[in-house]
Formats: sequence, C-alpha cells, structure tokens
Amino acid sequence: MIPPQLSAPLTPAIEKQDAVPAAARPAGFKAKMPPPKIPKKWKWAGKLLMNVTNSKTATPRTDHVCDIVLTDLYPPSVESLRINVAMASVESVHLLSFHDLIDMSDFLKTCVRLGPDEPLLQLARLGPSTDRDAQPLKTLARYMTKKNMVSLVPVNLDGELVGHLLLFPPVMEILAKTLFRVPAELLDAASLISVLLPWHSFPEETRRPFGLLPSRAEAPIPSLADWKKNMLKAKYQLALRVLKFPVALHQWMMLKPNRPYCIWVLPLEERKATSITVITRDHETEYLMTVLKEWGAKRVGFAAECRVVFVHVGALRTICKMPALVERRRQGPGIHFYTYGTHETVHPEYWGVREIYPFGGVVTFTPSALYEDPWGVIHKMKTINKHPLWTCYILPSVLGMATKLCSPSEDPLAAFDRGIFVFDLLLKAIDAGEVSLLRAPPLERNATLTADPTLDWLREHWVNRPLSPRNVLEACLNAFSTKYSDIPREQWASVVEAEIAKDLDLMQRQPDIMKTYRRYVVVKAESDDHILEDRDGLEWLASSKLSFEDGFPIDKVVYS
Repeated sequence: MIPPQLSAPLTPAIEKQDAVPAAARPAGFKAKMPPPKIPKKWKWAGKLLMNVTNSKTATPRTDHVCDIVLTDLYPPSVESLRINVAMASVESVHLLSFHDLIDMSDFLKTCVRLGPDEPLLQLARLGPSTDRDAQPLKTLARYMTKKNMVSLVPVNLDGELVGHLLLFPPVMEILAKTLFRVPAELLDAASLISVLLPWHSFPEETRRPFGLLPSRAEAPIPSLADWKKNMLKAKYQLALRVLKFPVALHQWMMLKPNRPYCIWVLPLEERKATSITVITRDHETEYLMTVLKEWGAKRVGFAAECRVVFVHVGALRTICKMPALVERRRQGPGIHFYTYGTHETVHPEYWGVREIYPFGGVVTFTPSALYEDPWGVIHKMKTINKHPLWTCYILPSVLGMATKLCSPSEDPLAAFDRGIFVFDLLLKAIDAGEVSLLRAPPLERNATLTADPTLDWLREHWVNRPLSPRNVLEACLNAFSTKYSDIPREQWASVVEAEIAKDLDLMQRQPDIMKTYRRYVVVKAESDDHILEDRDGLEWLASSKLSFEDGFPIDKVVYS
C-alpha cells in the first residue's frame, strides 16, 4: 500500500517564507523628493545684481541693476541639469565678473555638447521684468557687445557648485548661432541669452580608457672609458646642456659620421655690436659647432650639399634670404632643419634645439590664379584638403581682387544674390572648411594696456568672422578696398603679390606652423612667367606643377 502522501498528484510545493525585515535607514537619511511639476509656461523672476569696482578705492560694491525674468526654456526638457530646477531656490542673478569671449574658448570646449538637431544644454531668454527695467538691461547688453564680454554666474544646489549660467548678448553669432543654435524667436525677443553649463563630466568621458603606464627604464651607468671620453670634456658637456640637444638628434648624427651641415645666423652687420645679447648668440653658435665637431659632422657652405640645416632662432626673420631654401625643402625629409639658441623676440618656450619643417606644406593662391582658372583652383583646394599633411588658405584681399577682376562693371554682391557668381563654389568651400580665409597671426607679443595684436587677430578670425558665404564675400571686398582703393588698377597684381609673400613668410615663422609643415607654396597663374619659382624664399608654382612628392594617391581622392 502506498501512503496517501505519496499517491497525491504532483504539484509544485509552495513554501511559506518568513518575511525579511527591511534594512534600517542610516541616520540623517532623507527621502529624495521628486522635482516639482513645472508649469507649461515656466517663469523665474528676481533681481540682477552686478559687482562694480571704484577705480579710486578698488573696493567692489554690489549694485542692483534691474529686475529680470527668465522664460522660454529651449529645449523644454534635457537630460542634463535644467534651468528651472537650478533656479528654483535662487532669488537673484549676481554678475561677479565679465570674461573676454576669447578666453572662454577652452572652457566652453569642455562643457558644451551638441545633439544632431538641438543642443543638449538648456537655454532661456533673459528679459526685463517691467518697462522700467528695459533700459538698464539694454545698456548692459550693449556694453557686453562692444567689449566682447560674457558673464558666468555660479549655480549652487544644496550648497554645492553644479554649474554656471552663461549670459551673453544675442548678437554674438559665434555663440548664438554656431555653438548653441539658439532659435530665431528666442534671439529676437531676448535682451540676453542664458545657457546652463553643467559642472560635471559627461557619461562618455567617464568611460574613457586609462592611459598606458610608462615603461620602466633605467639609465645605463657609463663605463669608465666612456666617462673619461665624454664626461670630462667640460665645454662639450656645457654645450649639450646650454643648447638642450635632443637625444634623437644625437643618435641620428652618430649613425653616419661626417654628415654635412650648414648654419644660418644673423647677418654679420647685425652681429658687430658688443652687447651681451649678441655675444651670447655667438657663444651659442660656437657651442653648436663644438658639439657637431665632437660628433664628427662637417660644416659646409650653402652652395654645397648638406643633410642638416641649423637656424638660430634670432635669424628666423631672415630665413627667406637663405640660399637654396626652396630647393632643400622641396627635396623631402632627407634634409633636416633645426632651430637653436635664444633670442628676445622668440618666446622662451621655443628656445633650444628643435626640429622644424618636417613634412607636408601650406598653400595659398594669387588673384590671377583664381581669375584664370577658378574651377581648377577649387579642384586643387579640395585635393589639398584631402591630404593629411597639407593645408591651404586664401587672403581676404586676394579673393576681393579676384572678384573685382571678374566683375569689373557689376556689383559682385548683386551677382551673388542672382546666383550667377563665378566664385560661388569657392565660397561654399570656405563655408565647409575646405579652405581657410585668414591672414597669418602676428608674431609679436608686445601687448599693452590698450592694444594686443594677438587678441585683435583672434577677435577678427573667431569672434567677428563672417558666418555666411555672402558675408564672406562682402568682407573680402571690404578688405581689398580698404587697402588698395587708392592704387591704380595696373599695380594691383604687384602689391597683392607682395602682400602674399609677406603673409606666407610670416606664416612659415609661426612656431606651431613651422614645427608641422615643411613647404610653403603660392599657386600662381600659368601665365605669370614674371614670378620666379623661388621668389622671397617661397615656392611660386602654377597649379599644374604643384606636386606633393610624397606618394599620396591623388587619383583615389573622392571629391564632395
């Protein structure tokens, strides 16, 4: 007989479990309250305060500028911190200081992210609370526009910094249209635009891999023979340390003895003075020759074949006069260029022995080349843009002159508006970033209280740059007219060619340019036989003769 317990049908047994007691909450625990419901038409009202400094006492005081409102959130909802949440417990917006828009570039790069259609950060319109507040706010916006200033207002939640409220006038197109894509209706109605910049890393940044640990390397102990041979040569050791020779150069020079080299220094008439600085430069050249002699290198003249060219940093401004400069740079990376020494006109960051002109090149164009073959030049620009080691740019006055040549009796802007402008493809290439429209930045760092050439250049080419093809054309025409309106038409070509040579020479002496690019080429017209190919130490070539000479597969370039 089977017991009744075993003859029962098979059903899953459900065991009665004892209830698990809930874990005790830690002391001081507060339940996270859900954010309050946001009305469809959100609005924040409060005071606008600003720190004002008395020039006599230099003691800042806080002034009440006016009453303001924040409205019109865009986008209405974002994944990052929202303005309506951040401003919920804020009673006033306090402008502690203003910042130059140029100085904000690096800061904005770290906290601005853009989606495909709309910004990932939230914007809002800042306007006056009443009609009485409109004029003070308009005055503030006008001041910020004139000075290219923005303001950052710290935003705190629960006593911790969570972000900054960026305030800027809507006429700053580089921020409003390019960076934050502010909608037109918000720009038209706002006195100031506010953007909430979260003070935290974005998720994709927190997932970046750690860098590899550096390999452990121990300096070998020199043998007694090496010690006596090298370490006891006081002048040689002093020269190595004064000039800061890189180890890689020493290793390359020692691979093959008797490497020929030449040195480009300041002209003799500039070195006949007895000042300490001139004596120092001569000592630096003497130190260089001491080291190279110890390495078995052989000094030759500029007319002879050489493998290394040393240029004193003080002589960079005359490098365009160096014999055979164009030929040596065109021969490829088999001939190395190095700078050495110190000079008061060169920033200390670039003193010492450093390699320059490694590979690649920078190309610019003459007005005659654009006028003679506009479509061929644009094709060449696109080819250069596809090459990873080459870049090209065009001077505004060059495009202005070429436009004047193509439209001698018609307003070029009117032709552009009718869609029959000859350089329409070139303007589109500039707008797409395939060719740069700029002048070489200044080398001098002689900023004063009233003027700073570098800051002026950055404002012109970054903050106030034209943002549409028509504005680019108008700016180029104005640039040409400003410089050459009083010059006869038959002299246009010569004066603009001189400007091109001066600008490209300045470009080849820019520290960050000369450590990246080797050749500096001006594309001229096929009919410009009067221009020598090595004029002013630059390459002047027709478009058909320009070759990269590095094996780059031009035939496989795909053009857009």
